[in-house]
Amino acid sequence: MHVCCVYIRTYLISETDKYKIKGDKIPLGISYISSSLKQAGYTTEIIYCTTFTFNNGITKYIKHNPQVFAISITAQEDVFLLIKFIEQIKREYNNAKIIVGGPIVTIDTENIFNNVQQTDAICIGAGEKAIAEYVKQVEKGKYQKTDNLWIKDSNGHIIKCDRVLSIENLDELPYPDREGWNRWIIPTKNYAISINRGCIYNCTFCNNNILKSKSNNRYFQERSAENILTEIDFIVKEYSAKNIMLVGESAITNVDKFRRLCLALKNYNNSLIDKIQFEININFTPNLLNEDLDIIYLMKEANFKLLKFSLESGSYEIRKLLGKPSYQNKEIIEFFNILHKLNFNTLCWVIYCHPFETRKTYYETLNCLRQCKPTRIIYQILSPLKGTQLYKKIMGEHKDKKLSIIDKYRFYTLKFRVYNSYKPRMVMLNIFLSRYKLFIILKKLILKYKQKNKFKIIQKSKKCFYNKKYKKAIKYFNKISIDKTNYWIYGDRGIAKMTIGDYKGAIKDFDKILELEPKEIYREKREECLNLLNILDKTK
Repeated sequence: MHVCCVYIRTYLISETDKYKIKGDKIPLGISYISSSLKQAGYTTEIIYCTTFTFNNGITKYIKHNPQVFAISITAQEDVFLLIKFIEQIKREYNNAKIIVGGPIVTIDTENIFNNVQQTDAICIGAGEKAIAEYVKQVEKGKYQKTDNLWIKDSNGHIIKCDRVLSIENLDELPYPDREGWNRWIIPTKNYAISINRGCIYNCTFCNNNILKSKSNNRYFQERSAENILTEIDFIVKEYSAKNIMLVGESAITNVDKFRRLCLALKNYNNSLIDKIQFEININFTPNLLNEDLDIIYLMKEANFKLLKFSLESGSYEIRKLLGKPSYQNKEIIEFFNILHKLNFNTLCWVIYCHPFETRKTYYETLNCLRQCKPTRIIYQILSPLKGTQLYKKIMGEHKDKKLSIIDKYRFYTLKFRVYNSYKPRMVMLNIFLSRYKLFIILKKLILKYKQKNKFKIIQKSKKCFYNKKYKKAIKYFNKISIDKTNYWIYGDRGIAKMTIGDYKGAIKDFDKILELEPKEIYREKREECLNLLNILDKTK
């Protein structure tokens, strides 16, 4: 049996992301699904579905005849493209089964299952074992209750799982299917590997708390140093990798395990002529300044070049609100000073915590960053996911508080004001000259908002149409900008207009849909409208 593994990605960072993806940006989730299916004895192929590849005729990229489509979505804005993709697949592969998974499905299970009506199953949580089991059931034509799955059986009944289980031994998983990405990848020497799953922390804005609450076993899992090292060695030999990013929410959770990993990487690099560079995400704790300080020196000896931190804010008050680990600014500044002396590059993630940010908290962050002197800052406006503790708080008592001009000024000037205190003048000049990128980002944010709004209106129009509230459905249809990705609206709007007696308006819509999709049903409806108009003319 052949399975098509699809990664849907709406939000793009650069122009190249439209059709290609960098080696260190390969989505590991769907890649693990593909390799696990291969391990179970099935054949697979990977499809990279963006708005651009979809509009370019996504099915032309499908090489074989899949019996199952396993689709991964990672964000709410991907749902609109997911629905369009499934509609296309059901037209061209009407006997194929579709299963959808990913973090957003786990977080918003009921809503996704109800809105994406043509899907045959959804996967909640870890999918490697569950999806392989689903494909096995499709093969046999018999469906049963399965951990992590909601399945529509042959009669359309929904079989819901009793448990959602994490993978307890990550070392048992095959390596992600990187080979499946060969036709989509941009040549690179940078690759990423996963070292753990889940998170031990309870940040109030993060989706990990929701994912953790749905898991019926231990949510946080780590790979062994030996298993990580064998995958690194495989990537180095197979892909000539020179820089490897170790991906994990919290690398230094188990200090002894992480020490073993650093020692293993150090010994491995000592055996190579061309040393491999590593980068990693770590959470700062005051222990790294005293009893665990040796870890930093071990990382240096292992050839770690870039350390990434989620500082979030230089305000203790804001960090407490976000549920971050407790430490003082002087401690993180001292830690950064040690990193600078050891010539580490550093990256800081920082959040402008609207609506809780004040002048005081903003300047605490500004001053903290100036003293930390990170190599790079990624600065974002707080956007907690639906269902998180902070989202509920914002949507409750702070629902109507919008970003003010002062908020926007603070946000867009912070990086420049921080860098200006310690970066060379020529670097600052380059930053200043590249401000045009800001307008590109704003344009993408506006596009992202429009896509989300468009999806909401389409969902409302469909709901009204299916509930036979045709006048209301037409109002929603009229608000939607119709293009080649949603021309089906002409057909539905034509039927709605015909039902309420607007035969001339219906004919116009049927003419437009027939130009794009000459289906017999629309031809028949158009003829019916013409006959009804003739009858009305005769009775006058």
